[in-house]
Amino acid sequence: MADELGSAAVSGVASKIAESAFDTIGHHISYLFKYQSYIDDLKNRVEDLGNARERVEHQVDEAKNRGEEIEQDVELWLERVNEFTEGVVKPITGDEDKAKNCCFIGLCPNLIQRYMLGKKAAKALPGGADLSGKGNFSSVSYRPPIQRTESVYTRGYEAFDSRMRVLQEIMEALKDSNVNMVGVYGMAGVGKTTLVKKVAWQAEEDKLFDQVVMTTVTQTPDLKNMQDEIADQLGLIFPEQSVSGRSLRLRDRLKREKRILVILDDIWAKVDLDAVGIPYGDIHEGIGQEKEDWKDRKEDDKRYKILLTSRDQDLLCCFSKFGEDDTLTLGKLTVDMAQQTPWKFLFETKRSESRIL
Repeated sequence: MADELGSAAVSGVASKIAESAFDTIGHHISYLFKYQSYIDDLKNRVEDLGNARERVEHQVDEAKNRGEEIEQDVELWLERVNEFTEGVVKPITGDEDKAKNCCFIGLCPNLIQRYMLGKKAAKALPGGADLSGKGNFSSVSYRPPIQRTESVYTRGYEAFDSRMRVLQEIMEALKDSNVNMVGVYGMAGVGKTTLVKKVAWQAEEDKLFDQVVMTTVTQTPDLKNMQDEIADQLGLIFPEQSVSGRSLRLRDRLKREKRILVILDDIWAKVDLDAVGIPYGDIHEGIGQEKEDWKDRKEDDKRYKILLTSRDQDLLCCFSKFGEDDTLTLGKLTVDMAQQTPWKFLFETKRSESRIL
């Protein structure tokens, strides 16, 4: 019985070895006699890859024209396709004529050359198939966040001692967990816009916020334009056409930000921030999310502020929106009359005591 089992095992192993050897010999024979078929298959694969690459390159060019960044896997795929066609396939197809020539004595086909080319083409085919399978991209690019540069956002800013003091006070207010909204007011032409642009740059430079967005309100507020300005800086696209529909999408987008500063510059009249899609007032905490979701988070993880500029202090005060249990406290920056500083500064808090800066 044992002898029979041993004999069967040996027979099975021998059968597999013979089968493997036969397959190996078959492959080598096919390299020689089917070399042209392998080369034709490889050419067809390269043609398909070329068409796919051209489509992807068109999408890449369009994306670059829109100022978008190309996904890394797309760039890597294009590089690999180029390496495959130029570094792998081209040398094979370039030697095809040699395989068609006769041997050195002119009496028989060049079998060695045909075998070598058939083998190379057969081994290259799986690589081409793999590249073809990876070339179907749902998207080739993405919209990068707008990068602020100091030269753009601080052009025209002069660091007078009085102005630096105002800047520092605003930055401190933005760091204060009790402060939801900061307002800067002063007569026309004193540099409110320049100042808050400096604040925007400084806030990002100090990593006080993950996102800083800014929109200009003007004398005739255009809610759709305000939404567009903010959306551009967030990389947000509105599929909706109505102001109300866009408002909901913008609000949802802002709710996803953990730390964001929204700057509304040059306010001339009361603007319905809810209609724009900017949460404020009694929904500052957690940007409208449940307080339970935020209670265990550090202050730096839930910073959301609004910075306003206007010529009218009373107008800025109209933006208060608190519940019955909340009190509005206004603090005013002491003005150094010797420096004739034209700015004044106020902020809203949720504390019962007054605060003078």
